[in-house]
Amino acid sequence: MYINGHKVSFVKKVFQLAFAAHKLPRGQRQLSCNDFLANVSTLLLPTDTYIDSSMLDMEKRYFLTLHHGLENPDLYPTKEAVSELRNDALSFLLSLLLPDLVGGSNVSYDKSTNQITLNDKVQSVAGSTSLTFSDGLLHIFDFSRGNGTQPEDFLEACNIEKVYMNPRKTLYAMHFSQLARELRFYKKGNLIGDTAENQTILVDASDRDDFFDDEELSEAEAFIGEIDVDLDDIPEDDLGASSFSNRQQIMYNFIDGCVNVPNLVSRDTPRYHRLFDSKLCLRKRIDSCFKVKVSGVYHNNKTKVFFNDRYEAEAPVMAANNNSIYILKTDFTVPASFKNVMAQLISDGTMREHLDHVTVDKSSCLQTLKYLERHDLLLLRENYHGYTAFLPCGRTVWDGTQRKSNKNYVSWNSLGLVLKYLESRPAEFAKVLRGNVLEDLIYSDFGLEDSRELFRYVKSLNGDVLNISETYQEGDYNHVISLNETAISIPLNSDVLFNQGVIHMTLKVLLPSNFQISLRDLILADHASSADQGSFITFIEKYHKLASAIQLDSPSGSDYSLLMPTSELLRAFNITSDFNRLFEFLELHLISNTDAATLLTCMGIPYFEPGNLSHVIQTNKTRGTFTCHTNPLSGKTFLTLPKKQTLVGNLANDADHLVRIVNYGCSQQGSTNSSCVFLLERPLDVAWLDPPDNFLHVHIGWISVGIGIVIGVILFGFCTTTVALCLSRAGQKKTQTPELESNFTPVGSSYMPITSDEDVVPTDYDRGYETDVDMVRDEAALLLPKHGNVRAPARYDSTSPLGVPSAPRKIKTSGVIENINRDRNLPPV
Repeated sequence: MYINGHKVSFVKKVFQLAFAAHKLPRGQRQLSCNDFLANVSTLLLPTDTYIDSSMLDMEKRYFLTLHHGLENPDLYPTKEAVSELRNDALSFLLSLLLPDLVGGSNVSYDKSTNQITLNDKVQSVAGSTSLTFSDGLLHIFDFSRGNGTQPEDFLEACNIEKVYMNPRKTLYAMHFSQLARELRFYKKGNLIGDTAENQTILVDASDRDDFFDDEELSEAEAFIGEIDVDLDDIPEDDLGASSFSNRQQIMYNFIDGCVNVPNLVSRDTPRYHRLFDSKLCLRKRIDSCFKVKVSGVYHNNKTKVFFNDRYEAEAPVMAANNNSIYILKTDFTVPASFKNVMAQLISDGTMREHLDHVTVDKSSCLQTLKYLERHDLLLLRENYHGYTAFLPCGRTVWDGTQRKSNKNYVSWNSLGLVLKYLESRPAEFAKVLRGNVLEDLIYSDFGLEDSRELFRYVKSLNGDVLNISETYQEGDYNHVISLNETAISIPLNSDVLFNQGVIHMTLKVLLPSNFQISLRDLILADHASSADQGSFITFIEKYHKLASAIQLDSPSGSDYSLLMPTSELLRAFNITSDFNRLFEFLELHLISNTDAATLLTCMGIPYFEPGNLSHVIQTNKTRGTFTCHTNPLSGKTFLTLPKKQTLVGNLANDADHLVRIVNYGCSQQGSTNSSCVFLLERPLDVAWLDPPDNFLHVHIGWISVGIGIVIGVILFGFCTTTVALCLSRAGQKKTQTPELESNFTPVGSSYMPITSDEDVVPTDYDRGYETDVDMVRDEAALLLPKHGNVRAPARYDSTSPLGVPSAPRKIKTSGVIENINRDRNLPPV
């Protein structure tokens, strides 16, 4: 709406809403516009620009709430809200109406400018003064930033009282009239009334008028109306003994103290955190008020606000009297039970990775939950003090900042044999678990909010009295609290709240100060057969002096610790009581408690020392000096005894003697002189300490043996192939008849050439030897036995016996003697 070029839609809408038909509470009458303007002569009309300069955004939204409700019926407020909104709108309009005519010859009129001036401060718009109607005058007032004479606040300059935007009216403007109605129903309307001050209100987005479940509230109102019971007459402790009532839930949404997180974080201070008291106070449960965690993060020029780590909120809306209102994206609830909160820690996505300074170990939390459930510690009785539980569920991010973290170190498994001992004794295990729960509330800011409280005596579930003291704060977050002599890092804002107290996540299991285990119990905790004949214990007891020094049955331990193989390993390596070097064997497996502490450091319990991952461990045997090394990635710890090089040692590949430590346990936790038992993967061999001989002993590893086998197979195949090729070539040469040239010429006419059917190529050399054989061939018969038959060799298609040259075809008998006595034409020697 424009009048003489000036937009005045705000005042127009307020007029329309004030006289529109609304549902009013019983007994209230709808006022007509004519009745309202019956005695009005002058209207002071500020423009929209002047209204924007004079009112806050929330004040303008408040006056237009009914307009939004008419446009969107789902946002239409309750009857009580409509009545209050309408009355405030009428009051605002009345301040703009005057019963007398102001203008013309009135004193406030300036003839030179044709303007009127109100209270010598505000001037009307030139040219729009004294707009005359049939029954009155209209004066328009506008504002321009460049006009230094016109005050910015029209209402203040005209002494018009502004609407007091208490939390209730602010909730109306934000369309949370149903929530205001619910508070009034539970008789907590004073929390959002004119007297409310210095508080923070958390509002669920689902409580807005277009989401609110009105039927549920109506049923509750009808029920209370039938029984005619005042909820204030019911003790708070009786409402929801196992859970929280609706009224208690509402009270938890109100926090003592106004906090405007966006104003508390910046690029220089990107984080904010603090614990606040809510208005939910239950004497029976915690004897105080429940806490609410408030934290803010500034990142990329944006601020995120969180409550109890899980609930994200928008920027706050400020109400009168130092009240801030946050709208949460999800429904804000009172902390769940002890068991449910533990489950939330384990579940993915349920709890925000909040703990900016604590890393949650879900496997340890699951193990803790299992132990607590096994020993019936998930249900805690009401004790009028609340509970503080120190549970091994994670570690602070700065634990071991200067040391390399042992990734394989987890809270429960770090106990080693002690955990096996506790699992075998449920009563003692339950006592240890109860010692980790205190019957009082110790928050992460203990001793910081109230500097006068530096210590407090509290009891554990076992009834033991502990001295809780605030040690020191390192930086902005690391806060150290001591339980007796045990210092625990409790980062600020790392509290995990539950419906009976608070949980602090720790790195280690807190054991009682008087908790002690004998070496015998540690040994038997892993293998009950360790007490059988042929076990390590029986070997020690065989030597009374050694047994008295070790003190297997003393809970406080002794000055010695054991490197111990199990009974099964002893039998596997044929170590019996008849072993002729048994005492040396026991000495080799005996170390001092000082070396045991060094061994624990080497194992990275709970951290690896910087720059030193190798340590020297001296056994009770003179030459039994081992080197300890732990692989940070695998977490495996090895004891190594280097082999001494002999005269020919450089020619051999001698591997060092290596034994892995598979488990451990100590009689006292946290003591620097505690006796421990270290289980070995196999026994240490006393023969390793014997002086080496100078004979060449070549020790070939399995890899080398495998490579040798492959090379041997290749060489054998090569040689076999070569021989086969050579033999096949020789066979081919034998099948061919050599062509021979005669180097000799027959001498004289007495030469008798001899031919045969087997001759393929005629030759000129003398065959005299064949002739001699033929001449005496009949003499063979004289060599045969006189009795018996001589079987002639079988001849089928051959004219001569197999392998015997056949006889010449023709022999001249006249020249036989001459030929026998002739000179032989033989090759020279």
